[in-house]
Amino acid sequence: MVERRFGPGDVIMKEGDQAAGFFVITSGKVEVVRGAGGERPEVLNTLGPGEFFGEMALLSGEPRSATIVT
Repeated sequence: MVERRFGPGDVIMKEGDQAAGFFVITSGKVEVVRGAGGERPEVLNTLGPGEFFGEMALLSGEPRSATIVT
């Protein structure tokens, strides 16, 4: 594991990116957003400490299905 820190409003990964790993949240919150670059972005979920994201694309080999924003 490698610790990474992000500031408010930072994009951690973008919808359509290729997977290179997954993330575990140790503090703070992130939003899972589909269509972040479009006219009507949709917040699918909010995740916090102890939760994780990015595993689906990593296991399936498919591109990222959503954008993650702090």
